[in-house]
Amino acid sequence: MSDIPPLPDGFQLDAAPQAGGTPPLPPGFQLDHPSEQPPGFLEQFGRQLGLTGRYALEGAGNLAGVVSDPLGQFLPGYQKTGQLAASAADALGLPKPQSELEKTVGAASKALVGTGLTAGLGGAAGAAELAAQPGTQAASAILGGAGEEKGGAVGGLLGSLAPGGVYGLTGLAKTALRGGEAGQQRMLDNLANFEAAGTTPTVGQATEGGIARGLESILAKVPGGAGVMAKKASQQAEDIGQQMGRYADEMAPGSDPTQAGLAIQKGIAGENGFVDRFKQQTKALYDVVDQHMPGDTAVPLPATQTLLAKLTTPISGAEATSGVLANPKLDAIAKAVGTDTQNSQIAGLGNQPLPAGAVTFGPNGPQLGQGGTMPYQAIKSLRTKVGDMIADAGLVSDVPRGALKQLYGSLSEDMRNALQQVSPDAFAANNKAENFYRQGMDKIDQVESIVGKAGGPEKVFTAALSGTRDGATTLNSVMSALQPDQQKIVSSALVRRLGAANPGVQNDTGDAFSTASFLTNWNKLSPQAKQVLFQSDSDLRQNLDKIANVTNNLREGSKVFVNPSGTAAATLQTNTALGATIAAMTGNIGTAAGIGAGVGTANLTARLMTNPDFVRWLARNATAPVGVLPGQIGYLGALGAKKNDPDLTDAAQMLGSSLGATTP
Repeated sequence: MSDIPPLPDGFQLDAAPQAGGTPPLPPGFQLDHPSEQPPGFLEQFGRQLGLTGRYALEGAGNLAGVVSDPLGQFLPGYQKTGQLAASAADALGLPKPQSELEKTVGAASKALVGTGLTAGLGGAAGAAELAAQPGTQAASAILGGAGEEKGGAVGGLLGSLAPGGVYGLTGLAKTALRGGEAGQQRMLDNLANFEAAGTTPTVGQATEGGIARGLESILAKVPGGAGVMAKKASQQAEDIGQQMGRYADEMAPGSDPTQAGLAIQKGIAGENGFVDRFKQQTKALYDVVDQHMPGDTAVPLPATQTLLAKLTTPISGAEATSGVLANPKLDAIAKAVGTDTQNSQIAGLGNQPLPAGAVTFGPNGPQLGQGGTMPYQAIKSLRTKVGDMIADAGLVSDVPRGALKQLYGSLSEDMRNALQQVSPDAFAANNKAENFYRQGMDKIDQVESIVGKAGGPEKVFTAALSGTRDGATTLNSVMSALQPDQQKIVSSALVRRLGAANPGVQNDTGDAFSTASFLTNWNKLSPQAKQVLFQSDSDLRQNLDKIANVTNNLREGSKVFVNPSGTAAATLQTNTALGATIAAMTGNIGTAAGIGAGVGTANLTARLMTNPDFVRWLARNATAPVGVLPGQIGYLGALGAKKNDPDLTDAAQMLGSSLGATTP
């Protein structure tokens, strides 16, 4: 059952030590340790410093091995200098890179340190070729070293893109333009989606290619590129948030949960709201019945009288107790019906016998016997009053709502029986009116708890959206009860809320937009809920779908080399400064400046990757034959001159130089 050997004699867990001490645990047996706590800031900072030291030591060892390893391999027991450097780092207790990202950053850092040493030693020894183009060497080390660690296509791209000017941009263009018509269509679709979202994509977001996304992720962590990529991400979130605000304003300017809640309350229970309109339409339908039914027609009330007797008669054997529990209002209604049926003038149908055992009411309460009648118009008016009490959002407190609904049903049954005997046309019109009333009451039943929600209008708005993850039953009842302008206020308020950042990352004004929050909240809405909310504006629904596509694109792209803590980016930037310092310490100030130039080249690459005009230029030329590229490069240069964009101009010049084309 277990590979753990048995405890030795005399050793017990959870027991007091025996005399003479506790025997040692046998080999292979160990007690569980408490779970480790996540490292704190100081510990994490110390680890990054330790990694920086390891990268510097191993980078120097790898450089020395370029000379010593080819010769030393023939010596017995020879160990490569890079391995010796790693062993020395272990002996010093320096931490090792653990995550995939730390390994990638380590490779770039070691390559950068080697570049600084190479250029510095070359300058000191008078070997100009070793110190030539230090900026290109430094930037190539930053990106090329990381690319080599990742290997495969990414490594090849970074090698070609190692910001060496012509060859780097040529490699970028070739990579981005690959994919044929399908790749071009994907780029064009993404451009349209980002436009609908009010922003522009990067090259990686437009192509959705792993290579371009990987490059952008590395640029987001290297000196010179990190700030550009971070600024682009922040700008995209701000752009999308502003676009969402514009969409919301088009429906209802300045909407918010408070306005939406008030619109729901007014639209259902306010003046000329759903309940008022429902009452008016119900009255109009029953007025049609009156055209076929004389108002003075005598109508027996067997169903009504039997129900009231049931609701008010004391329980046999518990008369006193049940009398206390009885509702006084119902008891008064029962006696009043008995009085009215006894006093009414009999006409038309006259008295009709009650079913066996039925109960009638007189001045002294319920009694068995023949039931009286009431004029049809009186019964109709009485039922209307009962219906109004029910329709008032369930706020009646002196009579149980369930009892009122039973009373309304019994009055309807008595009227229906009389109508069927007197006039088929009246009977048909009554059925139509009753069906309308029944549907309206069902809707009122569904929304009354929403309208009466405690906590203010904001709670009403939140309650209206309940259940939208699985369907739209409540929301559909609420929205269908509102007028079009009130519906727009509700939808507009929801649009504003979809992308609200979580409290932990919200700004002081509370209007910070989060693409992650938008994607999560949009996906929480069921298809039925989206249909109900935006059924009057199909264009908005399509644009919101496009924004969801964009935010998903952003999320998928950020998965490459993700480092939420940001410590790896800080480490790589620290190591860049270390490489420049080593170059300066070896006496080559120009090399140190060259490393800065390499950082600048990485900055240029990042600016191009995020330049909207450059991305659109790539999309238009995704399937262009090689023969037309010189002309398109010329257009890129002209566009840069027209827009006074030096990045586009430089890119066109370098691309044109590599292809033998001329640019303005």
